[in-house]
Amino acid sequence: MEIGPSSLFPERLKLLRLTRKLSQAAVARAINVTPATISAYENRRQEPDLDKLIKLARFFNVSLDYLTGASNSPRPLALPEWFARLPEELQSRLMAEGGEALIPLFRASIHAFDQMTPEALRTLIDSLIESRRLHDEYVRRRRGEAPNANT
Repeated sequence: MEIGPSSLFPERLKLLRLTRKLSQAAVARAINVTPATISAYENRRQEPDLDKLIKLARFFNVSLDYLTGASNSPRPLALPEWFARLPEELQSRLMAEGGEALIPLFRASIHAFDQMTPEALRTLIDSLIESRRLHDEYVRRRRGEAPNANT
């Protein structure tokens, strides 16, 4: 995941760490990296991968949008109880793909989650993400915008 040079991530990370009076070593231990890695994040020498961003957001109890500068609201997304029952890999995938907007679509399937295999859950999530991508592409074309290069 590219955060980009204009991202507020390094500043937000340092602010969150200092506000909580934590050392770089303490944050590093929490997300299983070295203190030098946290320093590199704060000084724009390195960008975290998605897994580390998610771990940082959870550790500081803030949203990914806040951590990366896409929002000024530090409040994390209120996720339904059933979301926590999904395997961590699927939680990460949903959040990485902007899946918070897809979460309401799961209401129809909540009763079946406990009986679904991990592969069936993966297929469901892949289908929802692809449906959202197609919808977003359709909306862009209707507005006369250029197609997304990532699609």
